[in-house]
Amino acid sequence: MSSKAELGAQQIALIQRRGINFVGGVKGLALNVTMYGSRSWVLRYRLGGRRRDLGLGAYPSVSLSDAREAARRARSLLAQGIDPVANAQAARAKLRA
Repeated sequence: MSSKAELGAQQIALIQRRGINFVGGVKGLALNVTMYGSRSWVLRYRLGGRRRDLGLGAYPSVSLSDAREAARRARSLLAQGIDPVANAQAARAKLRA
């Protein structure tokens, strides 16, 4: 993971490079740009030796500040030993029931 400086909203709006683009502010927070140009926020982390990606929403529907806040909440769960992806899946399953 890159240790780049924290990018601002205007800099993020200019990102065109396809793939994962780390934005700083929260370790692992990135803007994913697809080959079709769609963009979404992703939190990339490692748990139990396995890399995981947690989707945080589409850009620009989810703002930079909201993405950073969601990433901080997920990092807080990780600090407690809780996998944010598994936690989100369990919450969705509970809503379906």
